Amino acid sequence: MDLPSSYYTFQKSLDQFIYFSPLTMGGSSGRSVKISKALFLPFFCAVDPSAHDGQAIIRQIENLRTTCTIARGETGSNYTNNPKQSSQHTTRLGKLNDGFSQVLIVKNLHVYYRVSQELGDKSPSIYITQVRAVNDGAGSSPGLYEPKISRDGAITPIKMNQSSIDGKKVYINGASQSVEGAMQQAQYATSDKNTVLFYSPACVSDDLGVWQSKTLSYATKNTINELVNVFKESQNRSVSWYVEGEGTALLSEALKRIPGNLNKHQFRFVNPIGNTSKVLQILTTKKAVLEGDFFSYHHNTAALSSLSKQKNELMSAMGKLPAGKNYDKITRGYIMKSIEGLALVGSRGVPKQDKLNSANQTFVQVLRKAGVYR
Repeated sequence: MDLPSSYYTFQKSLDQFIYFSPLTMGGSSGRSVKISKALFLPFFCAVDPSAHDGQAIIRQIENLRTTCTIARGETGSNYTNNPKQSSQHTTRLGKLNDGFSQVLIVKNLHVYYRVSQELGDKSPSIYITQVRAVNDGAGSSPGLYEPKISRDGAITPIKMNQSSIDGKKVYINGASQSVEGAMQQAQYATSDKNTVLFYSPACVSDDLGVWQSKTLSYATKNTINELVNVFKESQNRSVSWYVEGEGTALLSEALKRIPGNLNKHQFRFVNPIGNTSKVLQILTTKKAVLEGDFFSYHHNTAALSSLSKQKNELMSAMGKLPAGKNYDKITRGYIMKSIEGLALVGSRGVPKQDKLNSANQTFVQVLRKAGVYR
């Protein structure tokens, strides 16, 4: 989900904004605060209104109704179709106006908004156009890490000098604040203290996860390059991959640049977030190994939402996998039933968005009612 839209795009989408909460409907309690309905699912995944942090975020957004902000009109001349104003100049002015979006930072959430008085507004109002999770990583660089076990049993991730992962289990982490935390996740998921970690910084998960930025940061591009190099160096080796959360979206980007087959590489997915169906299709084309319990889910709101949105595509991709052998036939059927059931549970939260069309329901009220599906 990209950052501030143009003023023209904003005006064209005014019918998609609703009041944020009962306190922000304008009047004696302050100016009105509205939010785009398109932000419901990302907001739902990032903010739990029953938790302390979620309540703090909602309160800070509500406080925008009394914050001293400046309402700016659109840049340009005072009348349209000015023959003395070139299209290039208008474009430059439009870009300047795009910078007038303001940002509220609460916890790890960046809330982008405009202050504007549009048709029907009694006074300048707050329009929330984008929200984005921005996590602070520990500064470790992406790449392969192996565990170093000290005499007292403590485990420290050490950056590997070479990509020698033949016969290894390699874990691509999802959202993780540190390489140490990601290593702990890797060892827990694989039940193996010798698991090698491919570390993906938290900012990469922000780019490729629920928020799906169209403009990838340098850190994300660098991480993709690192993963591509690992695959190229180990393409003819036997590797067992475990891909967790947003690591699925990272893998998807890397696979686009890997020629040839991966017939010696086995893949397992844990709480996949991203275009999982597309990843399965590419891996099938590359003759990768998808056997046994290669799919697992544990309570994760973002993964559940991701699965529910692509249920049909996932089921189709599963149906095109090579025929299972022996016990694989049983596990394959179990996985398909699991995906179908999870998608059904996840989709139950989606109809709540229909309530966003009701003038009697604010964004937060619908968010609280959808909490039963969290």
